[in-house]
Amino acid sequence: MTYLVTNKNYNALNGSGNKVPAIKAVRATTGIGLKEAKDAVEAAMEGQTVEINTSFNPRDPAFTGTLSDLAAIGFDLSDKTIKSDIILASVKQGAIMATKDENYDLAQLLINVITDYEQICEDRRQASLELAEKNKERRHQNDIRNAERERIQADAMLAHEQATREAAMTAKMRRDS
Repeated sequence: MTYLVTNKNYNALNGSGNKVPAIKAVRATTGIGLKEAKDAVEAAMEGQTVEINTSFNPRDPAFTGTLSDLAAIGFDLSDKTIKSDIILASVKQGAIMATKDENYDLAQLLINVITDYEQICEDRRQASLELAEKNKERRHQNDIRNAERERIQADAMLAHEQATREAAMTAKMRRDS
């Protein structure tokens, strides 16, 4: 499902700078990671509407508390799919009515709108999947770089400790002789 995160009074929240409750609530409600939730909240604080794709269902009774928490600090999490489905159903109904009234040009136009809309949705879904895959690969590459960095630091520390021990042994040998 696709959800829209908006902040109705982003100027007030932006001044307070307290985005932690919003980040926690967005994560709990949508199931996304910390970075994604932080980015979504910060963008919403700047007045942007943010799309989040997730399999979580905020109408589940377990999430009503977190939705209330979001609303209390001025955020709104709305199900984009439901709004789109209502509009799409209305267009489909219009095509049916146009066909019944033998207004075939209008019916064809509405069918074209439906087809185009469904193609756009599929393209967006595909782009979202590709973006998620790119983000996953980027995180993997960052993990590899971080592991390599940690390994180099550990090697440097070991080399430093070894050099210190050798220097201490050399100094002791000089004193003893």
